Amino acid sequence: MSTKSMRWQKPASRQRPRPHSDGSPKAFKMGKMMPDNVERSGKRPRYGRAQDASSGSNRHSLSPPAAGAQAQRETADDLNESQPGSNAPMMSMSPRAVPDMPEGMQDKSNSIPTTTMLDMDYNNPFPDLDYDLDQESMLRSQFNMYKLTAQWQKDLSDNPSTNQESLDWMPTDSGQGYYGIPFMNFSATDVEPITPGTSQVPDISSPSKSTPSANDRFTALLNMYDRVFCIHPVTIDLEVNPFRCSKDTSLGSAHLLHAILALSVHHLGRITGEMHLSKEVITHKEMATELYKNALRGPTVSSMGLALLDTAVILFALDAAQSAFGNWNKQLEQVLRLTEMFGGCEALRQSSRVRAQLAMFIWWDTTVSLLSRMPRTIPASYFHVLREDGEHDPWDFFSLVGCPSTLVAYLTELSDLAAEQEKTRKMTWAKFDPSRVIEIQCEVKAWTDERFVNIREEDADKMQYKRDCYHCAEAWKSAILLYIVQVFHPGGPQREKQTLSYLSRVTLDHVRCCRKTNTVQKQLLLPVFLAGCEASGADSRMQAKDYCTWWNEKSAYGMFSSVAALLELLWARQLINGDDSIFWGDVIDEKVTSASKGKNDIQCLLG
Repeated sequence: MSTKSMRWQKPASRQRPRPHSDGSPKAFKMGKMMPDNVERSGKRPRYGRAQDASSGSNRHSLSPPAAGAQAQRETADDLNESQPGSNAPMMSMSPRAVPDMPEGMQDKSNSIPTTTMLDMDYNNPFPDLDYDLDQESMLRSQFNMYKLTAQWQKDLSDNPSTNQESLDWMPTDSGQGYYGIPFMNFSATDVEPITPGTSQVPDISSPSKSTPSANDRFTALLNMYDRVFCIHPVTIDLEVNPFRCSKDTSLGSAHLLHAILALSVHHLGRITGEMHLSKEVITHKEMATELYKNALRGPTVSSMGLALLDTAVILFALDAAQSAFGNWNKQLEQVLRLTEMFGGCEALRQSSRVRAQLAMFIWWDTTVSLLSRMPRTIPASYFHVLREDGEHDPWDFFSLVGCPSTLVAYLTELSDLAAEQEKTRKMTWAKFDPSRVIEIQCEVKAWTDERFVNIREEDADKMQYKRDCYHCAEAWKSAILLYIVQVFHPGGPQREKQTLSYLSRVTLDHVRCCRKTNTVQKQLLLPVFLAGCEASGADSRMQAKDYCTWWNEKSAYGMFSSVAALLELLWARQLINGDDSIFWGDVIDEKVTSASKGKNDIQCLLG
């Protein structure tokens, strides 16, 4: 499509556009002209949403709030708090739908992989998720539509005389929007946003009156979240992806919608370079947080149940996407209270999705504890229930966080031992017993992941993918051994120095051998940090920095840039002091103390 045809053109009158030479009128979508071949051929553009063949309805039916032009121009500074105790209105959310491709484009498609392409035996390779070509073009084209609808909405507000005239040209009945993205279907359950400057709960007594163009702005973000952004935190996309929201796991709510929009706008701004979108991120995040708090203390919390975890996991991911430093323990305590409210460990038996969501919180809790050497927030009993009841789940810890379940078990135990050792250091007569640490060290050395060794696949791609998984598992294995030496100091000083240098190299070698075009590699942030702290050579340090830079750009998660800054700080201190044995824990503790201003309410998360 030419640049000229992409521009919004305001119609000069109420007359219909002149027909083409073949007699077919040119279609106007959201104030823009669609490509001629799309309208005449009847084929939908490549990245569109399919309609259900049986009912003709849009499969993606999460309804966005009605967003007027005035509300869209408001910023986070104009927001007031909602009434305490108000609960968020509910709306429906349908399962993720995979778009159908036009017949002539099926052989050229490079769409985001779906769960049908995955096998928990890891016999099928997870296709590379890279933003270099078609995926970036899709994101940028949808982002252009996103920006255009905002301008379209502003123009309608500034020129009310053209409102009805322009809306007459909108295809409100077909359900199809620009680039094949469907308009939202409105019903009595649609949720309207909180109007800045008021304290009223959104009114859901009547259908929304917002224009289709305003809804497409949210639809584009929801589609991008459903197809791209919800996959960022996990190793491979699963049917029970804890970050994807579907009909059978959540009733849908305003706080969930705003949480999704906040995370989507954040990723979109990082990918496209439109950093001014940070104001919109703040707006959606504040709305989501306030509505979520009201829902937790509202009278309908019992009816919502553990569906509230949907919002909690996305808000947690949003904070992690912005920085590695945050008040993680407070959020984990809130999740624990919510889980205890609905049965505690017994609540994990409700569904595989609930177990997957709790698995993410347990993982985050473990990594925070490993770095702070402080007790975990979520009791160990939750992890034990996960291991007992999750044997037949369609997910494991490797598919979620890139670390094999056996090694996750060792990490949870090491986090408890590190906290115990830190506690005994402050006591006069108590002495830490390292016997269990030595046992874990021996067990980890002897461990191998049998799924990824002795690869005998006929398909070359499967073999390459399994080799990446092997190096990922081995990187975690050597990183655990490295952590044991760094924190618990078994052996003499000279032996310890040699071991640290060797394990650092082994860890970085495995990270390098895991292809960076494979999303498996992005799960190795903590091993890269632990190994980078012991790297003394320029090549090894450059590899650690390049890893952080690469995945900071590709995943738009701030944890990677936080690690790069921590490594630079530690290396600078080593150079100034002439001492390469500076402990990373001291650097993190100083950073946390400075950020929390002595309140000890900030922790570091690298996972």
